[in-house]
This record gives sequence, structure tokens and C-alpha cells, in this order.
Amino acid sequence: MALSIKLSKTPLDISSCLKFMNGSQPGGQYIAQAVLTNQSHDNKVIELDFKDFENESFLKMTQVAQESLRRYRLPKAIIHHRSGTVRPNEVLIYLAFAGSDASMAYQACERAISKICDFFPMWQKDDFEITQVGLAAQAG
Repeated sequence: MALSIKLSKTPLDISSCLKFMNGSQPGGQYIAQAVLTNQSHDNKVIELDFKDFENESFLKMTQVAQESLRRYRLPKAIIHHRSGTVRPNEVLIYLAFAGSDASMAYQACERAISKICDFFPMWQKDDFEITQVGLAAQAG
């Protein structure tokens, strides 16, 4: 099992995710991101503050990744999350899973974001949009 769990006060960089996922076993990988939007219901979002997020969240993200890897029998996962102040159009989180089956990687990613949304109160709001970054099959 290979994990990359990261909290960053600076903007997240997808290239570090792609580098970590490179060389995954044959099969597939799924990468998703959540981006802070500038609207929440009828209110304009100026920023989101994740200052009090760091200690417990790192452990919880590690636990979520490990549980998802075990459940879907995948060897590799990434959860990179912002901390500190995040502004609209900035990436809040990258999640990526890789394994022999791209559909399992997708399911693991969906489960992980669901667990993160359940655990962290700031994810209970509709201030973000989750988008697919990529679903890639790898030749074996």
C-alpha cells in the first residue's frame, strides 16, 4: 500500500499527484479535485478558512485512504488537501486512487470524498464543485 497524504498552506499542484501515480500497476487510475466556487446559495464566497483543520484532519485523511485501499483492494492513493485560507477557483483537494481496475479506483475515490464530507463540517456546505481530473487506463 502506497499513500501520499498532504496538507498544504500553498496552492496544490497536480503535477505532484501525477508524479506519485506514475508507474502504478497496470489497470487504471482515477483523479478528482474539488474547487472552491465563488457562490454559496445566494451569498458570494470570498474565502474559506481551514486554519483549525490540521491535526485531526491529517489522521482522518490517512484513515479514509487506508480504508478505501483495503475495501477496493487497491495499492495506491493520494489525498492532498489545502489548509489555511483558500479563495474561489482554488483547488481544495486532490484525490487519486490506482489499481488493476479503473472502476474500483473510481469507487474508492467516491467513497473517500463522501467520508471526508461526512467528517469535516466545512465540507457540509455547497461551496465547492467536484470535478473529474482524469480516468486513465494503463496497459499491462
